[in-house]
Amino acid sequence: YIVTPYDVDESVFKTTADVASLYVPAGKKSAYQARTGWKTFKTISEMSNSGSVTYSNGTMTVTVTTAGTLQSTIANSSYASVSPTKLVVNGPLNGADLKVLRDMTTTGTVTTLDIGNTTIVGGDPTQYYSTYTASENNVLPEYLFYASNLQYITLPKTITEIDYYCFGNSTSLKELSIPASVTRIAGSFVNNCTSLTIFYVEGGNTFMAYNGVLYSKDGLTLVRYPEGMSATSFTVRSAVTTIGEYGFYNVKLTSVTLPAQLKKIGGCAFSNTRMTSISLPTTLTTIDYDAFSYSALTTLTIPASVTSVSESSFSAMRALTQFTVASGNTILSTDSRALFDKNKTVLKAYAQGNTTTSYTIPSTVTEIEYDAFWTNRYLKTITLPANVQKIGGWAFASCNSLEEINIPAKVTSIDSYAFYNNSQMKKVTSYIVTPYDVDESVFHTTCDVATLYVPAGKKSAYQARTGWNKFTNIVEEGGGSSAVTYSSGTMTVTLTTAGTLQSVIANSNYTAANAKELVINGPINGSDVRYIRQLAGINYSNTAVTATLETLNLANANIVAGGEYYKSPAYA
Repeated sequence: YIVTPYDVDESVFKTTADVASLYVPAGKKSAYQARTGWKTFKTISEMSNSGSVTYSNGTMTVTVTTAGTLQSTIANSSYASVSPTKLVVNGPLNGADLKVLRDMTTTGTVTTLDIGNTTIVGGDPTQYYSTYTASENNVLPEYLFYASNLQYITLPKTITEIDYYCFGNSTSLKELSIPASVTRIAGSFVNNCTSLTIFYVEGGNTFMAYNGVLYSKDGLTLVRYPEGMSATSFTVRSAVTTIGEYGFYNVKLTSVTLPAQLKKIGGCAFSNTRMTSISLPTTLTTIDYDAFSYSALTTLTIPASVTSVSESSFSAMRALTQFTVASGNTILSTDSRALFDKNKTVLKAYAQGNTTTSYTIPSTVTEIEYDAFWTNRYLKTITLPANVQKIGGWAFASCNSLEEINIPAKVTSIDSYAFYNNSQMKKVTSYIVTPYDVDESVFHTTCDVATLYVPAGKKSAYQARTGWNKFTNIVEEGGGSSAVTYSSGTMTVTLTTAGTLQSVIANSNYTAANAKELVINGPINGSDVRYIRQLAGINYSNTAVTATLETLNLANANIVAGGEYYKSPAYA
């Protein structure tokens, strides 16, 4: 496709020129025959160029007859060097052509694109963006116009699908018309198109537009609300039963009224929104992944009707101060600060706007879900109970006030990035006696600033294990068992750090449930006092609980400020 050939070393095509034919732009055969290296080809043929290019007042119109020839058609025209602001293309296009379109609308000057009379031909291996290729016919593929300069686009009349992030981050895109042929649209197709104010839909489509908002044809699903709409409040149509994936993502609205018969909120539907409150209808059954992530909600009441909540549905809600679960809900529970399954065995999410600096996870919890504490800004200490067996990915990642955390002995699974990027972490205490490999991302960057404390005699075992061996400092300490003794109904606990009473006992060989006398040596704070009250038969809410403790000896304990509230409403 080189329009003006130049000399190349004779070795470039050596032997290849004996067996291959060289195809060159129309009218350029003699130019190639005159150039060193190229003229070694025995057969040189000019490509037929039935395509055409016209140019007028900033508009370039290109017609191609063969997929894959858009670049050469422009290059071989009289307008190869112009910089159009509007481009009209007719004819078949494959991955190589889509790359040309992408280049002209991102790094080029084109802001208006009309490809209404084109067809998308899949199968070409050209990577039009990063590693993405156009593999399917009549599909506008993912990331095709990602971060483009487009303001207006006319889409092919034959496309059936618009894929993920197709127009993502095209912040100048003002409007979008969906052709009648389209049957599937990925929810994220216009993410961060902050100037988009209106959708249009051609007649005969499986979608419809109402006041600029995109819905399914039957009106039961709100597909997408334009991010660029300037309104601050919106009432969803009464017939809607589903808010689609990314339905209200990143919108300017501060108030949304949901319909009384809503059943499902799709993934990322209210992610990155500005609303501080929302009323969920009592018909709602499903809340999908990341549904409210990064939203500005300060409180949230989950109706009794909800029967399905995906992982990370409430991740990174940095203004949320508490959860409320309606009476009668059969799958969820809460202590107001965290959301759990009904039996409090799975911690699903933590209210990231709660400013308390420490939190003791209930003793019933066996699993910490994906993203549960991700991006928390306030917690300095988190105490995990002895029964925890699984820690999900990103569960404690980027908690940039977190200074100390323990990993109980029963933990058998730690997923990727679980403790990633905790810049203030000072101490990670693992009670796992026989360490196992974890992904190198688990403690990434955290391992550079924190010290890992491990059971006595286990330092070399941790140093030999992937993930753990990333810690610069690994220190052996007594571990839970050597800090606790038990004899004839008397439990003696020696603490080195306030706020660790429950975890030290939990990670020992003994249970406090049978102790008649408890002797504590070392520093204790509000979190420890809260646990002592429980052992003595009175919980945080001042409700009597079953207990065996009769005698408490704090002669060698010292009380230090801090930790959790030990008694409702706010005794510290």
